[in-house]
Amino acid sequence: MIDVIMATYNHEKYISQAIESVLMQECTFDFKLFIGEDCSTDGTLKICERYAEENPDRIVLIKQARNTGLGHNYKTLFKATTANYVAILESDDYWVDKHKLQKQFEILEANPDVGLVHGNFYSLYESGQKKKGHVWADIDSLNGHVLGPTQHVPININPLTTCFRADFVREHVDFDFIIDNQLLTVDLFLWGEICRRSKAFYMDEVLGIYRIHRESITGNPDIAAIETFSNTSFMMVNYLMEKYETPEAVKVAYNSRNRLRLIKEYLLAGESRKAKRELAHVKVKGSMKHKIIYTAAKYRALSFLVPLMDWFFAVGSNTKQAIERMMPKRSKKRQKQAVMSA
Repeated sequence: MIDVIMATYNHEKYISQAIESVLMQECTFDFKLFIGEDCSTDGTLKICERYAEENPDRIVLIKQARNTGLGHNYKTLFKATTANYVAILESDDYWVDKHKLQKQFEILEANPDVGLVHGNFYSLYESGQKKKGHVWADIDSLNGHVLGPTQHVPININPLTTCFRADFVREHVDFDFIIDNQLLTVDLFLWGEICRRSKAFYMDEVLGIYRIHRESITGNPDIAAIETFSNTSFMMVNYLMEKYETPEAVKVAYNSRNRLRLIKEYLLAGESRKAKRELAHVKVKGSMKHKIIYTAAKYRALSFLVPLMDWFFAVGSNTKQAIERMMPKRSKKRQKQAVMSA
């Protein structure tokens, strides 16, 4: 009934925990784990082979003949799956709820208008610090039709918490575009297509741990890596905006916000010239936060404003995390009411 997809490359430090968190799932139905091993140069393949040998009825190991990249690996994995529903788990993350798949299966079976189920998570940093996701999010914004008229990619969906209807991906996601442009992520494409055609269902409970480390796509602090990932985001969003004939004003606003995020990273890295050069692509400033970034990039003497702003938001986030830990968990009844109201 559910196929779990795990694309992996050079994750020998983490993959055992990821695989174990899938094998621990307690379900009333059969499920399989499809591992796509993309010619790792460390010990990842040996670990995968051992688990596949020990669990032949549960694990399907797909070994790429050469290193093909993330997009091709995912395309191969989706072609191999046959289940109605697919869950994604990156090989450096892991699940903490042994009933994750069972709960999400029951939600999808009971709600034919729901195309994707997702939930909360903890981000785990290399320092050992853990931060809960969606602390600032309005629960209602995570449920129902999460794509508004000016949105093309829902950004509040973490892949490790998802389970979704596979046909939406098989029929609508253009993996060849991802492969041809060597994009560094695929999940935003998936959510963009699924949520355009169905509702999302949010489970207000922690389902897994999302690792942030130097080797991860989103955790690498090097400005060159941030630049590359930003280019991936630009390509993806612009592809979807062209595909769905987005009004020009929405395109301009969306691209301006993406550019401002990159400008902020340039300023934090001390790359003030690159930051100022990017201002030519910004047509709409938007929020007060974006106006501060724009002003700091325009006038070099004010560049200190961005790290100050970043510190301010980090303090606010840490404070809210502390309050959240002290507050009693919301009741199951309240959770259900929040979810079903969407």
